[in-house]
Amino acid sequence: MRTIATDSCVVVEFDASASPNVTLYTATAQPGGIQSSSSESPLTLSILANGTAYSITVTATNSGAQTSVASGAVVETPVSLGNVRHFGFHSVGTNPAVHGNRVALVDACTTANHVFGTDIGGQPVYLQEMATLGNGQQGIVDIRFQFFSYPDLRADWAVQWDFLKTQIASYMPQVLCWYLDEPVHNTVTAGGTIAQAEANLAFVASVVKADFPNVPLLVVYAWPQVTPTMNIPATIDWVGFDRYTEPWNTTIPPLLATIKTRVLAHQRLWLVPQAFQQLPGTAQSDALQAANMDLYWNLARGDPDIIGVLVFLISWMAPGQAGALELPLTYARAQEIGKQVKHSCAPVVVP
Repeated sequence: MRTIATDSCVVVEFDASASPNVTLYTATAQPGGIQSSSSESPLTLSILANGTAYSITVTATNSGAQTSVASGAVVETPVSLGNVRHFGFHSVGTNPAVHGNRVALVDACTTANHVFGTDIGGQPVYLQEMATLGNGQQGIVDIRFQFFSYPDLRADWAVQWDFLKTQIASYMPQVLCWYLDEPVHNTVTAGGTIAQAEANLAFVASVVKADFPNVPLLVVYAWPQVTPTMNIPATIDWVGFDRYTEPWNTTIPPLLATIKTRVLAHQRLWLVPQAFQQLPGTAQSDALQAANMDLYWNLARGDPDIIGVLVFLISWMAPGQAGALELPLTYARAQEIGKQVKHSCAPVVVP
């Protein structure tokens, strides 16, 4: 028996009996005698109280209505996830010729993952796969290359945007949100100005929201542009920030505090934990990143403005560089957190 304690419930996974006569499995949580039954794994024990330790057992019932002795008990304690409802990895759907298609790989532990709307051939392969999985995974769809040729906008942005809209029209149920990665930073590093970057971002956001008013737009800012004077367009729904390879305690909480002074009342926040090494000489070991993952997670669960976590990144798939797939401790912890989010029984209380 394997269990996942999450918000207001515990998910119970088990190996089916070898006997073909078993027709029903029942999980029971004590105190309270709360039960869940099904003919197959998993079982979800819901309406549980966060912070209460429950003893979980499973029984099997055969076609003759005979019930087995309860399994050995496992003790689990449901925990509040705050307002976090989304968890996934960056770069799950990129160039399949280089990286392969990793959408199915992380389906069990994610709700939404960063993908590009189409592959290099213009086909919506990642959203197509999400549509076939049947497990509720959605795409955080990167649209930077439809709009930007840094430091300015693409001359043909309208053509590129219209093409993307046409290609993914039938897969819009798999789109959680649109995504722009560090647009201000990318403009500045390409020789543009902050004013130029903010004007272009505001324009792109207005175009996207005019076409898709009910699909959120997530913009992640690089840390140098998270300042007390940054301007976040009102047409952006969700705001994130990133900073990597630095001491967590002296960088991430202060950056969060700064960005919270700049967001508007309707805007919600995402955290972007590090899960990569650029070798050689990285200062962030696998063990340290796994520990930092917990710090990010506790910060997210405790802040009602934070609704999502996007781990950067699943894999570089390049010599001398490691992503989450190559960092076993970090990846294992991310998977555990992701399963908590995916199986949460808490109501959706934020947009």
